[in-house]
Amino acid sequence: MLSAPANRRLMRVMLLPVILALAGALACERNDDERDTDAPRQASTGGVDKSASTVPWAIVALGHHSENAFDMVKTGDWKGAQAAVDTLEAAIDSLPSSADRDVIADVRATLDSLSRAVGAKDRATGIVTANRLTHHGATLSLPYSPQIPAAVTLLDYYGRELEIWAARGDMARLERVRSAMQEIWGDLGPQVERRGGAAAAVDFGRLMERLERARSPADFASLATPILDDVDKLEAVFTR
Repeated sequence: MLSAPANRRLMRVMLLPVILALAGALACERNDDERDTDAPRQASTGGVDKSASTVPWAIVALGHHSENAFDMVKTGDWKGAQAAVDTLEAAIDSLPSSADRDVIADVRATLDSLSRAVGAKDRATGIVTANRLTHHGATLSLPYSPQIPAAVTLLDYYGRELEIWAARGDMARLERVRSAMQEIWGDLGPQVERRGGAAAAVDFGRLMERLERARSPADFASLATPILDDVDKLEAVFTR
């Protein structure tokens, strides 16, 4: 059963199609360069001030719906997973032309793999590929300085990587995940504190200390859910 924070993340991603579907009214008023940065059929922002976000909507959709796909595949909701794949396909078709071509090629190849996994009801491949798309979304958002730093999204990604590779007993991958998270937190921790998130920084720092001491797949597995829960607290620091 999903934790309360995981449910909140799932609710956010399930609401995103509603926001995206409201977007076409403005599309005809924008020039070609502006349309290039948005996902299809966007028309308004549902009352949200779009100027407050610097990240193109197609990249936002990639990040949100890849997480949605992960949750759906994980729980065996194949109908929901297919809907997420369909939305991801539309978003990827509208990624900014300025985005790195190699990254876009990898995004498309990863989505193809996810689509095949969903069609085959292949949970093992599906969760890996869905999570990889989340990594791509964070990478593509970097040039736009998102409100929630890409580093926070990457910690979310790596939290799920802990879950995936601990379940498979892959210590080599778990060691790489730990190193990546330590490097990210070394830069992000001070940012969290500067934003008034001292308590959240302390809590996450303690989790990183436990991660440093992890010596077995079971040790790593025990940290996946607490880390994912605390990433929600880090997100809140940057959105309050």
